[in-house]
Amino acid sequence: MPRKSPSDIYNASRVHHETRFPGEYAPLNSPASLYVSEDLPPEEDLIAGRDIKRIPEKSLTSTSHQEQLIEKRLLESTNYSQSLATRPPPNRHKTWRQQHLSGCSVGVAGCLLLVTLALLLNLGFTIYAAVHLPKLNGFALLYQGSCNTSARLILWFHVAINLLSTALLSASNYCMQILSSPTRKEVDKAHSKHRWLDIGLQSLRNLSEIEPTRWKMWLVLVLSSAPLHLMYNSAAASMLSAYEYRVVFATPDFLLPQLQQNVSEMLDPQVLLVHDRLQNDSQGFEKLDVQDCVDKYSQMFVTDRRDVVVILQPDWYTANPNANPLRSDSLSNGVSGSIVPWFDVSVPLAPIDLSVLMNINPLDFDSGVVGKTVEYCLSQTSQEGCRVLIAVPVLAIIILCNMLKAITILMTFKIIRNSQTIPLITIGDAIQSFLENPDVRTEDMCLYDRRMIVKNLWQQRKKAQQYYSHNRLWFNASSPIKWILTNLLFNPTSVPSLYPLLTVISAIAILALLGVVMSSISKPLNLSQLAQWTLGFGAISETTTISLGTTGKGLSSILSSLILVNLPRALFSLLYLSYNSHFTSMYAASEWSRFAHQRKTLRVTSPTGDQRSTYWLQMPSKAALPLVFTASLFHWLISQSFYFSRVAVYDLNGNYVPQNDISTTGYSFPPLLIIVCVGTFVVAIFGIGSGFGKFVSGLPVAGGCSAVISAACHGGDEDEALRPLKWGAICEMDFGDRDRNLNPMERETLWDSEDRPGHCAFSSLEVVMPIPDHFYK
Repeated sequence: MPRKSPSDIYNASRVHHETRFPGEYAPLNSPASLYVSEDLPPEEDLIAGRDIKRIPEKSLTSTSHQEQLIEKRLLESTNYSQSLATRPPPNRHKTWRQQHLSGCSVGVAGCLLLVTLALLLNLGFTIYAAVHLPKLNGFALLYQGSCNTSARLILWFHVAINLLSTALLSASNYCMQILSSPTRKEVDKAHSKHRWLDIGLQSLRNLSEIEPTRWKMWLVLVLSSAPLHLMYNSAAASMLSAYEYRVVFATPDFLLPQLQQNVSEMLDPQVLLVHDRLQNDSQGFEKLDVQDCVDKYSQMFVTDRRDVVVILQPDWYTANPNANPLRSDSLSNGVSGSIVPWFDVSVPLAPIDLSVLMNINPLDFDSGVVGKTVEYCLSQTSQEGCRVLIAVPVLAIIILCNMLKAITILMTFKIIRNSQTIPLITIGDAIQSFLENPDVRTEDMCLYDRRMIVKNLWQQRKKAQQYYSHNRLWFNASSPIKWILTNLLFNPTSVPSLYPLLTVISAIAILALLGVVMSSISKPLNLSQLAQWTLGFGAISETTTISLGTTGKGLSSILSSLILVNLPRALFSLLYLSYNSHFTSMYAASEWSRFAHQRKTLRVTSPTGDQRSTYWLQMPSKAALPLVFTASLFHWLISQSFYFSRVAVYDLNGNYVPQNDISTTGYSFPPLLIIVCVGTFVVAIFGIGSGFGKFVSGLPVAGGCSAVISAACHGGDEDEALRPLKWGAICEMDFGDRDRNLNPMERETLWDSEDRPGHCAFSSLEVVMPIPDHFYK
């Protein structure tokens, strides 16, 4: 069988494709190209609009296999072209569901419902706490009693608070992205100045181009979120009891009942009081060995013990024969010059570490003590008591911020329900807008990508670009550095942003805070003990307080403790927003790239006919929900790691002194360890690892760039956006009688020259994958 030349095959194809349908392209009259199907689609796929692939004549060799493949695919092309005649008209009908229960308006309505529900819960509980609960130093007293019960109440309060705060943060982020989305008028205005805007992403660069009302609403949502992160978690606080105590050094003779009668005239009244308690309530004193005694009393706050009698060896004596060992003298430390009580030791909230007292060198003191060894201690036990406090002023501030969010989201709902002001929220919205009304400023730029737009190459004379086909990593949705360093230099649009700077500051601050905490805890961690783990998450204890200069009385100590406790949550919220931006960019780029390989309808805010609509913006629910759940979990773990607490001070006589209450910061080691381990895994797997996924080759990377999207929407009629679309090299219209008379090799030369480059765009008609190394514009 004689081999057919490319010219014979081309001429044979024209027999099947002379007929042109009104408004259609001439698929096989394009110069120097043949159109063949990508595979062997079934008949129903052909009728639905299956695409065909162009093979340039220079790629057709004379092998028998290629001839058979070309002939077979030419037949398929004929069937495909004939199926275009039966293509139904675009569906312009809007169903009731599309009019009322579709698009971002439903999402914003859901956000409004969520924020309103949170407002009602906060308002109702605040009214109950302010009216019905007893007051204690400006706080409402919710519970008083067992510390275990108190810890459980605080745990569930923090669960509820973190669920509400995460819901408010997510609702705000959803509406902030809508508010920062530009309208078509604003995009055209920016393009006229050769500036581009972000589509489908929350962007700071858009704020300078959108109308003032929307960016002010965006700012209200941002500012109203700050108190949620800096104060909300401290609306419920634990309160433990701390006792002042006396330390008495004595020999075993001090335990005798007749001691008071023998030396009563020499004893200080405070010493007599301790002796009386020891004699009258011996069961109230617990015998401790030396190490236990040091451990119990070397805390910042002693919560379950009061006075302690340190029993010395019987051979204890002084160098001064006239010195009475039971005198209430003071020992003067000759090294530091500080005064250490010798017998009648009154230690308000343990400012003196008992471990130092019990290991002092007697020769350092001018009282003449030359030999002193501790045998054991007798410690007076006291019932531990805890309270749960509600900070009503904090809840009042949260309610105010909650109301601002509700009002702003309601205004956002009205904006997107108005067809005149609805912004281009999704990529589908932008594609539809540019197809219906193409932007002349982006003509002849069909292969321009975001990188070229950022370099302002579109301000120069627009030249035809060569097409290069290669798979890109998800890193290319923005930049590899963004994924590795959590958006260190660039946001999803490769423009310097505030988010990356705040993200890096957040990460550094969290690590610095952890370091400071570990070096400033009131009692060094002893990893051989399991006490830290048995306390539970968020349990207030005298062993888990932080000394960072925030402990004290008055409003200043309360505010400093509140900021210190909630700073990690605020910093983590910035990390959440950054990762939300990462994944939004990734999924936006993924949705964009699939148009080069899959014909589908547009996903738009206000759907018509066959157009698709979803409640999510750019990140699908399968990714958004796990991200929100992870954020909520980490917020709760942070609330259990650092927490605001109050300390009720009892004087030496066991009387509660409200004016001496202290505000402090507590920590819990187990959730801290979980945060470090799980956080490292999440960042490594989902933050960095996800960037190694690949986009399918085809479309130039847009990254939400409005100019790139606009450049891909020059072609087709006004009804294109209502039909299933695909991006590719579109089938050219007739070049006229002059071109018809050229032979195939002449047409190929004309095609390859820049006088007649190809064109790529979205189309509901025949499109093919662009030919590598060929020019398009």
